Formats: sequence, structure tokens, C-alpha cells
Amino acid sequence: MNILELKGAIVELIGTANDAELLKEILIAAKIVVETNGSEIAELTKEQSLKLDRDIAESHKPENLISHEDAMKKMSRWLTK
Repeated sequence: MNILELKGAIVELIGTANDAELLKEILIAAKIVVETNGSEIAELTKEQSLKLDRDIAESHKPENLISHEDAMKKMSRWLTK
């Protein structure tokens, strides 16, 4: 893919998101990558670190688990060309 195609794919993917919090997180991540030119790993802010810790804790709760089959269905759009 050339640069224009890559930019279009990013815009298309982001266009499918309908969650404000998710879009804010994507924006933060994209800014970090662009500002560091992807050449270094940026440190997480305190807020990002706390959110990550909360999300990891949530991922261990049985009620948040899904079957492998369901996960594969949800991820199929990224697993096929």
C-alpha cells in the first residue's frame, strides 16, 4: 500500500468506531506515534496507566470472558483479506 492508501484505510477504520471514549484513546495513541515518529516507546501518562490497570483487572472477570469462537467471529474482519 502506498501512503495515500494507508491513510485512507486508517480513516475508514476509524469511521467505523462509534464510541467517544474509544475515539479519544485512538487520538491519544495516534498523537504519540506521530510525535515520536514511531521511533521510541512513549511512557504512559498516569491516567493511561490507571485505565490500563482497570482494564486488565476487568479482563480477569469471568463475566467478561467470551468463547474463542465468538472472539474469532469478532476479529474476522482483521483476519481475512
